[in-house]
Amino acid sequence: VEELANYALFKVSMMIEKQADIDALNMSLTASGPLSPGDEGFKLSSQPVILKLAGASLIDVAISSTQMMAPQHSISVVYGIGQKMRKWSQSKNCETCKSRNHCQHRIALLAMEESP
Repeated sequence: VEELANYALFKVSMMIEKQADIDALNMSLTASGPLSPGDEGFKLSSQPVILKLAGASLIDVAISSTQMMAPQHSISVVYGIGQKMRKWSQSKNCETCKSRNHCQHRIALLAMEESP
């Protein structure tokens, strides 16, 4: 069940990324790649601010003192939208992730990006 839930999170994240690209294009702008608190250059301590800005409490998403979200299978992600934003994919984030060498979902993510 855990593996299926994580796979679904990655799949939904890719759908959100595509929607960010579409929304930016509709405004004649570009969207950056995805950034989540804890990614390289984005401190995990930013998590409470991101959740507050997103209105997470309105959908009962909470954060613990260790910056973990509840329910367990929740994700926070930020996209920049502007002129000539630098673009990268989630798999690029995987390349710099501290868990990349033992992450069971990285290979599945790369395969999903290659599929239509």
